[in-house]
Amino acid sequence: MRDTDITEAIINDDYLAIKQAIKKGLDLEQIVENELNENEESLLFFALHHKCSFDTIKLLIDNGVDIWKCDAEGVSFLDEAIVTGSLELVKYLVEEKHMDVNQTKRKSGFTPLMQAACYGYTDIVDFLLEKGADIHARDNCDLNVIEYTKKLQKSNMQKHLEAYMEQSKK
Repeated sequence: MRDTDITEAIINDDYLAIKQAIKKGLDLEQIVENELNENEESLLFFALHHKCSFDTIKLLIDNGVDIWKCDAEGVSFLDEAIVTGSLELVKYLVEEKHMDVNQTKRKSGFTPLMQAACYGYTDIVDFLLEKGADIHARDNCDLNVIEYTKKLQKSNMQKHLEAYMEQSKK
């Protein structure tokens, strides 16, 4: 399978074509080295941006695609998974692949919890908090997650986080 064929299979979320290519010995890391796309994003970022299913993403990961690779700004695959709003994928990355809910490689210091809150994903916020996300963490602008919700006028999320903080004091 040529790089253009695998690119097309990913764009079309063609799980079977990807699986067959892997069985035939397709080197997924070689595709990345051959510059899969003009944005120079990782294969997983590329698959997410083309709305591949959880099963396709998992197939790529299970066959050696690097989940730890970040983009030039330090955005991780966990960050990108949060953007999609996929609790299933976020859970998989944290529980199965042991990604740290507090680790950020972003130059800004923006955490996964901050991202989930800013997108309004209450289910992901709750999951990250359950897994130990630091509600008091501050980014490089010295803002914490609640201050971000205020700044972005996410009042429901702000109330949700404040209620969590009150409950955790008890």
